[in-house]
Amino acid sequence: MFSIPQTQGLNSRTFRVAPFNEERLTLPQVYEWHLQNSPEHPIFVYYCHENHVVRTIRMKELVHGMYRAAAYIGPSTRSEDTERAQVVGILAASDSITFFATLLGVIHAGHVAFPISPRNSPAALAHLLVEAQVTVLLIGREKPLKGLADAGLSELASQNPDRAATLKTDEMPVFEDLFPPEEFDEQKQVSTSPSRTPIMDDPAIMMHSSGSTRYPKPIPWSHRGLLMLGAVPFFGHVDLTDIIMGCHTVPMFHSMGIFQLTIAGTTGITLAHFQPSSPAVLPTPTNVFNETKLTRADLVCSVPAFIEKWSQDMELVAHMKTMKGVIYGGGPLNRQAGDLLASHGVAVYMNYGCTEGGPISAFISEHPGTNWEYVIPSPHLRTEFVPFAGTTFELVLLERDSYCPAVINTKIGNARGYATGDLFEPHPSVPNMWRIHGRADDQIMLSTGEKTNPGPLESIICQDPNVRAAVIFGRGRTQNGVIIEPANDTAVDYTDEAALSHFRNLIWPSIERANEFAPQHSRIFKEAISSSTKPFTYTAKNTPRRQAIIASYQQEIDALYETVEVTTQRMVSPPEHWDSNEVLVFVRRAVLNNLDKDRRIRDDEDLFDVGGSDSLRATWIRNTIIHAVRNAMPDVARRFTPDLVYQHPTISSLATAILESMTRSAKEVVNKAEKRIREIKAMLAKYSGEFPTHVASPVGSATQHHVVLLTGSTGGFGCEILDCLLRDKSIARVYALNRLGLSSHSVRHRQVNILTLHGIQDSILSDKRLVLIPADLHKERLGLGLELYAEIRDSVTHIIHNAWRVDFNLSLASFESNIRGLRNLIDLALSSSGCSPSRLIFVSSIGLFANIDPHGPIPEGPAEDCRVALGTGYSESKWVAERLLSLAAEQASLPVTVVRLGQLTGARNGYWSEREWFPVLIKSALSVKCLPMLTGTVSWLPPEVSAAALVELCSSDQSFAHLVNPKHSQILPVMERVSKKLNVPLVPYQEWLSRIVESYRSTPLPEVDILKRNPALRLLGFFKAARSGEHLEPLGTVKLDTRNTVTAARSLDEDTRELTEEDVDRWMRGWFESGFLQ
Repeated sequence: MFSIPQTQGLNSRTFRVAPFNEERLTLPQVYEWHLQNSPEHPIFVYYCHENHVVRTIRMKELVHGMYRAAAYIGPSTRSEDTERAQVVGILAASDSITFFATLLGVIHAGHVAFPISPRNSPAALAHLLVEAQVTVLLIGREKPLKGLADAGLSELASQNPDRAATLKTDEMPVFEDLFPPEEFDEQKQVSTSPSRTPIMDDPAIMMHSSGSTRYPKPIPWSHRGLLMLGAVPFFGHVDLTDIIMGCHTVPMFHSMGIFQLTIAGTTGITLAHFQPSSPAVLPTPTNVFNETKLTRADLVCSVPAFIEKWSQDMELVAHMKTMKGVIYGGGPLNRQAGDLLASHGVAVYMNYGCTEGGPISAFISEHPGTNWEYVIPSPHLRTEFVPFAGTTFELVLLERDSYCPAVINTKIGNARGYATGDLFEPHPSVPNMWRIHGRADDQIMLSTGEKTNPGPLESIICQDPNVRAAVIFGRGRTQNGVIIEPANDTAVDYTDEAALSHFRNLIWPSIERANEFAPQHSRIFKEAISSSTKPFTYTAKNTPRRQAIIASYQQEIDALYETVEVTTQRMVSPPEHWDSNEVLVFVRRAVLNNLDKDRRIRDDEDLFDVGGSDSLRATWIRNTIIHAVRNAMPDVARRFTPDLVYQHPTISSLATAILESMTRSAKEVVNKAEKRIREIKAMLAKYSGEFPTHVASPVGSATQHHVVLLTGSTGGFGCEILDCLLRDKSIARVYALNRLGLSSHSVRHRQVNILTLHGIQDSILSDKRLVLIPADLHKERLGLGLELYAEIRDSVTHIIHNAWRVDFNLSLASFESNIRGLRNLIDLALSSSGCSPSRLIFVSSIGLFANIDPHGPIPEGPAEDCRVALGTGYSESKWVAERLLSLAAEQASLPVTVVRLGQLTGARNGYWSEREWFPVLIKSALSVKCLPMLTGTVSWLPPEVSAAALVELCSSDQSFAHLVNPKHSQILPVMERVSKKLNVPLVPYQEWLSRIVESYRSTPLPEVDILKRNPALRLLGFFKAARSGEHLEPLGTVKLDTRNTVTAARSLDEDTRELTEEDVDRWMRGWFESGFLQ
């Protein structure tokens, strides 16, 4: 057939090279040859996480799996025409080992295997089924694949009902179907003979293009052609036998997947994959590298985006240096990343090829060094580089005895060949070394290894009457963008951001139509649309001169990608499993990749306050999340509203929102409630064991002076408590513990800021009794030094624990550090050297009762049933905290006062945090020109009165207290006063809510600007969930009994009153002065 150098299998004890180039062997027959000659040779390895061992699948097991796959498809492929091969389409995202064996099984059975990318649109799928004459379609068992198959088959039925009626479907086998437990492995072998005698030039497998025209094209490869692919490594410089190559990112429907299908049989290379599972493990930069190390891979194949990520970690770079090489393909590798790796001695290889011609670069050449960007064509090829333009050349692959491309589209002299359309530049000094320049047909290669064909998308966009021309760009990036030249009668002032945003909204329906047609990776987001500032140039055919336009706009394109730098990092890999922990890790990466490199943010911190996020970054965080979720669950991705990040402005709340969107059915809600109950009880059990026994010190004595440890004094309520404590002359010292924070601002700086906002003189910080201390409550000894911790332990009489996350979108797990911090304070109180443990006063919340239908005011006592708190992680964490304190009181005699804090109003100077629901509701009037007519009574309390009452409770033995205003106020007069001040009417609540929703739909501005103008959209879920009832305050807040608290805290009786117009005017004045109301 053809000759090959003897470069493989030279020193192996388990592998012999099959005579595939001399005898008429098909690829499955090559593997059958190994069943007799190399049965124990390892063909696959994967790390088994259950047993923590590397599992090996040997050649004989694979061949048996191939037989089972052939038998599996037998009933579906049975036909009266036994001489005609069936085309078996495979639409699956199965684990690679199962996919590998299934492909071999189809070919072994005498049929044609056609792996189809699940990234195709339904229309493209239907087209491929017709063009390839698919008779059987194996469909993956994952819900998204079934949905794609159903949509594609519906499209097929509407366009070609006869073809649809004859197409058979079956489920894709899973690993256990083809590789059953070992006890059955030898006894029940299924050996299946081909249903027809193969002819070497008949099709064995089909691949498809990415769509150089309207739709992808099926490309058949013959039995002979597959063996030619398998011969490629024999022309390289490395004996691959017994080498382990990590292929975790290589999908089997890709041409590189087919390449490994062939070379594993011809060279004896061992392929490392993920542990087989259903659904299959999704590759991420982290898990791919971990698995590469665990399986001790010598080589690793990866998409450029993953390698770029690895290059940022010098420990990973050091490991890559010890390997034989890192192989990338499918798209360009960022030059900075490649140069860095090369400078550290890493062998970086480009695996360049095409579906129509197979591998083109040598596999594997000598160490490329700093020439990693260049391709050396494999010696088995006959190549011709045809001058194209300037210093660029188009690569043409010509026929020869040892090689024939799958597609013939040109002729040079007497030789037929395939013009690749790829343009190259020669190395300035090294002969026969070429660097990819681009595509002659303008197909755009993204750095993710995926390709975009811009022509059809541009045609759809140009159907918009407001568009004259469109040019899509994106080579080497992770996402496409588009430059639009408006129609002659559509004037756009490019210096006016509002006008530009209006134009984007104007043409957005056409972009959406293009996105519906495009593969997922080719879709264009609104912020990636740029209007032209310079005239387009056109060809004689009146089509835009693409390369000239892109060159002309290169500075603007670079600026766009710099502005949205996240586009080069947006491909954050999705979780392997969509559970709470992995989703949280995924969201954390998505967020951090969108922030400044030196910015750090905790899971519970606000992305806009702490993270420095802005409108554009919020949009790209949302797009990153949608991109990942859409690949796994398209229906879920469609549920995400434009205000996703604004509605959930922390990492944890975003993760919670994603998980909640995935669990919507009534059964799931019930299961979710039970699961949350288990989580609550587990959290309580984790931190409620083995309380210390208080032992009074022999030198300890009672004192009339109090020493107080206060947490959270840099918060809104905490600064009011601090002010009250320092006004009390019976207090000898105040230790104010606050987290250090992530900004450069000191604790003192933050303390000054919050005092100023609340109208409190910062001169109180000069009080010698005050000690401001940065601390980490969840760490051992609160993050303090030994001496300071001992000083506090031996002197503190009261601990006021006020510091707690306030975010109703976080999950309970995100509050664990708070609960751990509380346990540390309990231990501190019980280890006191005083006559009795320090009293611990815990600031709880009225929000504890998130899931209760009260029949009267909530009594001042324990909430025994955790179900009352179900609903938010915040309320659940408060329940855990309260119960933890009750247990400490019962089991260790810890003096405890749980103080449930109600709604606080604006401070004495009118300051009221603009993120709270009531200020946000008031601001909505500026957008929707109305306010809701709220009725009923409220128990709102000024913060300074609430703080004074809490300090008074420190001297009380009361276990539970409610800090709300015992003198209730009607809310309607408050709303009427605001209505009059803003000159807007009061309307029924549901009408106001409808106007809020409509304001988003009808405003011709980018979503980020809409949310800034009307922040009520960010709290839409809260406003929609508002309850009403006899024993509820407006919007569903429970009413609290205060009879015992009023007795213990005189301030609640003496210093409280109903709300007045003066109060409302003071709040309004504060909002106007801050610019919140404009």
